[in-house]
Amino acid sequence: MKFIISSSLTFLKNHLVKIFFIGSAIWLLIVFSDFLLPSILPGFQNNLFRFTAKSVCHASPGKLISDGSGSTLVCARCTGIYTGVFAAALTALILSSAIKIKSKYFRNAFWIVTSVMIFDVFADDFGLYGYSHFFSFIIGLIWGLIVQFIIFEKT
Repeated sequence: MKFIISSSLTFLKNHLVKIFFIGSAIWLLIVFSDFLLPSILPGFQNNLFRFTAKSVCHASPGKLISDGSGSTLVCARCTGIYTGVFAAALTALILSSAIKIKSKYFRNAFWIVTSVMIFDVFADDFGLYGYSHFFSFIIGLIWGLIVQFIIFEKT
């Protein structure tokens, strides 16, 4: 039993980047399904995607990225986070171990970006300024990249 658990953990560690890449690519297809597959998706499948997305994000209609013909299934910030995870996995796949950045820089950046994100949430909630899709997306993107690189650095 110990061998099975050990070999499973070794497999996961060796393939972590690929797992995150494939998983985040599939998830982004779901997040952008309104844009990518609007006429192809039957009602049930589209509702299933929306239900799944709402389980990980508030998905308030005013905070979704929309172009009039469709919208993301999660808010701009979450879309940025998932895009950052995908971008980090893609970068790690392409560059593999060609670059090594010390985790202390990522940890410092993590706390700075997390603080900015928390401030943005409270500032929007208390009406200090209006919601910015662009700012929320960019902060989410940076946060997703940083968190993913911290995870990859630990493996």
